[in-house]
Amino acid sequence: MNRSGSNQSASRSNGSSHTNPMEYTSTGESGVVRTCLCGFEVVVRTSWTNSNPGRRFRGCPGDNGSYCRVFQWVDPPMCRRAKEIIPDLLSRINDQERQLNEYRQSNFKKAALESKLLTYRLMAVVVGSDVYLRNMIPSFLRC
Repeated sequence: MNRSGSNQSASRSNGSSHTNPMEYTSTGESGVVRTCLCGFEVVVRTSWTNSNPGRRFRGCPGDNGSYCRVFQWVDPPMCRRAKEIIPDLLSRINDQERQLNEYRQSNFKKAALESKLLTYRLMAVVVGSDVYLRNMIPSFLRC
């Protein structure tokens, strides 16, 4: 799940946290990676590994799930305390979201059953009314 609120942020598919500080071919004036080895403009992503939770990095945008080795951290390293707390908080959030989705799904099923039951009740009322009305009409007026 993407916690940063940005469509460009996502963790790498292989979940690696990259230990090499910088591997790139083209940098801007300030040493910021601009393009990757594939020739694409790099994107900013967010790492959700336990060793770098929520830490942003620049890297290859990837083509069909493959990435070149261009990589550069955007954010400074996390302190030890943040590395301990953030994964647990993310786990709690994911558990709450899972429980909420299960609740919504069970309520959706319940609402569908209640709707079906109401339909059957209405059909019973209509059929019952029709039988009642047939008995009220004199036989000589019936078709």
